[in-house]
Amino acid sequence: RTPLIGAVNGVAAGLGMVEALYCDVRFGSPSARFTSAFSRRGLIAEYGISWILPRLVGHSRAMDLLLSSRMVDAEEALRIGLVDHLVESRDVLDAAVEYANDLATHCSPTSMATIKTQLHRDADTSYADAADRAEQLMFAAFQGPDVVEGVASFLEKRPPNFPPLPVRTPNVPL
Repeated sequence: RTPLIGAVNGVAAGLGMVEALYCDVRFGSPSARFTSAFSRRGLIAEYGISWILPRLVGHSRAMDLLLSSRMVDAEEALRIGLVDHLVESRDVLDAAVEYANDLATHCSPTSMATIKTQLHRDADTSYADAADRAEQLMFAAFQGPDVVEGVASFLEKRPPNFPPLPVRTPNVPL
């Protein structure tokens, strides 16, 4: 439910690449490199990478990366969407932590959890279904405490004090 922020400062190969792709936002340094390595080891596309990778880079690029298991450097990784931010090697972890701190300080945990759910659920639905679901979710958000706090903190020029996410139980969908 919470954002996963990754920092890659070296080679992410095989399962390491898959784990980096599990992150919602990825930071990379100029020394970041990515390879699936699977086909060069006689393996298949493991751990769901065949589902994740095309959604990040497109079908043809995913096919290229998985079939060839070629090494992708940091600049290509940024260009094709394997990383979202490219920062200096000595700053990559600090940049990822700073980004995560900004989310934790300024963003509603409930909003972020809902947005993550929307992105996952709406990936394979029609625009009309996604828009209908968004309208329902927006109505629910207007009824919740986060929108009141978000607007108040903006008007009062102070950091927001959003409530934490509820403990996950079978009866709590987020």
